[in-house]
Amino acid sequence: MPGQLSSTFQTFTYCFDRDLYPASLPSIATNAQREALGATLLQLQFDFNLGKDYSAQPDATTRAYPAFDPKSAFDFWVDDVQFVTGECMSNTPSPSNGSPTKAFPQNAPIGNCMPAANASKFSGEIAKAYATWMKNFVQNDKVISPENQNHIASEGMGYGMLIAAAMGDKATFDKFWGYVATKLNGGLMDWR
Repeated sequence: MPGQLSSTFQTFTYCFDRDLYPASLPSIATNAQREALGATLLQLQFDFNLGKDYSAQPDATTRAYPAFDPKSAFDFWVDDVQFVTGECMSNTPSPSNGSPTKAFPQNAPIGNCMPAANASKFSGEIAKAYATWMKNFVQNDKVISPENQNHIASEGMGYGMLIAAAMGDKATFDKFWGYVATKLNGGLMDWR
């Protein structure tokens, strides 16, 4: 998975306007100040093993995730750090590029709500997040819950259809709907 630590040197590129979020940025900073952060950076700090430890959950998730030791030692080498200015391009295409009728991302006004001036910069990042979600939570025609033995929940299928529709991914939406349609009872998906 991109961004994971390994035992070999790897090259990573991070964009300050979307990938790195300062832990101590004042909440009163304007959007312009936040976007200029990379040009005025004084210190870069890495935090490790701060994710949620799902192995400690008192339910079925206990079996799904191994415990990790936040105090375990490891070597971390950083070499050739470069800060550059300019556009941080994304090469990840959105599935909505297949020209469906009205797909995300449009970066257009919705009613009286205007998008952020730099909304188009985030289209590729949202497409990357969608690809990661598909890889981790979609199996064939179902949205699964890996933390719950790959259980399939009606709300997960509903959210999955909404996400696929928002991304303009008709093929995935149709797969989800095909599964849900076989489970309908009185207009709702069966559940227990």
